[in-house]
Amino acid sequence: MSIKAKALFFNFICFGILYFIFRFLIGSGFDLSRMLNIILSALWASILSPKFLVKEAQLWVKFPFISQPKKL
Repeated sequence: MSIKAKALFFNFICFGILYFIFRFLIGSGFDLSRMLNIILSALWASILSPKFLVKEAQLWVKFPFISQPKKL
């Protein structure tokens, strides 16, 4: 598996986990329509999920609200 494929896979997994957590929390905490619940969950998950990057053939992770990426 190439390093770019790993970064894409990790991005997808982190987004998916956070999406389902936010969908459950928003759905159980607020009385919103299904479509609004989906949109808000996707928005929060995309903002708060860590981003995995490929720089100089190495895997880096950038956490939200932290300016410098860290090498894995």
